[in-house]
Amino acid sequence: MEDLYLVLGIEPDAKPESIRERFRFLAQAYHPDKFSSTKQKEFAEEEFKKINNAYQILSNPSKRANYDLQRVRTSNYSRTNINDITRKAEETAHRHAQEERAWQERKRKAEEGARRHAQEEHDWKERKRKADEEERKRARGGQQNTTDKTKFYSGWEEHLEEERAWEERRRKAVEEEHQRSLKDQKRKAESEARKLERAEKKRKVEEAALQGALEKQKILNATLKHRLVLKQGDGYVVNPSPPRLSLLLAIIEIGGTFDVVGGAVEAKRKIKTFLESIRRKNKTAKT
Repeated sequence: MEDLYLVLGIEPDAKPESIRERFRFLAQAYHPDKFSSTKQKEFAEEEFKKINNAYQILSNPSKRANYDLQRVRTSNYSRTNINDITRKAEETAHRHAQEERAWQERKRKAEEGARRHAQEEHDWKERKRKADEEERKRARGGQQNTTDKTKFYSGWEEHLEEERAWEERRRKAVEEEHQRSLKDQKRKAESEARKLERAEKKRKVEEAALQGALEKQKILNATLKHRLVLKQGDGYVVNPSPPRLSLLLAIIEIGGTFDVVGGAVEAKRKIKTFLESIRRKNKTAKT
């Protein structure tokens, strides 16, 4: 499966704005009307189709999510040990479940404390209501006794002070928990970023090696096709008298494959290097 992020030349975590800007740039660069020769137009049309297909998928959030999931499971990570990935995913899920249970337990205790505090407040208000009723009864009966009321309000002020202290302790505990959670999230994000960076470097190295092997194989196929190189046993030998037309055709073919603009000179250099490497191998084998 072709990597759509490589087609557009962007990172896997690129934002929609970056994807849109990159698509516009590539669409203008590879528009078929900007090229004159037939081969260049055909190459530009193929690249334009790839770019357009990549943009249609990556610009759609749902399609991009499905593609990212498929991308992790298939070609770009084909050499990754699936058992290790499954084990690490299970360990991460187990750790997250433990953290979630611990958080739920702290939340439950905080809610129990809040309910207990609310019950105490309700009891104080009930006693205050009864004291106010008794005070009104004594006032209606002409009795003036403020001693009980003074004692009650003194106790009520102490209760309010305890309530404020409890709220302050609760606020500090919640803030400390929030700070710990932020630090854990930051540490996990940095760890995941490092893992992704290492995986991306490994993928680029493998892609470079694969591209070099494909390029060498294409040169070999072209030289065999036009009889610049001949099959001999398990190896190859350089044709001492290849047709001049075949050499020209091989140069055009490789130039059209690897270098769309000005490819003949570069293709000739590649063929010369390739033939010299075969001559060196034959000399080494003879000695």
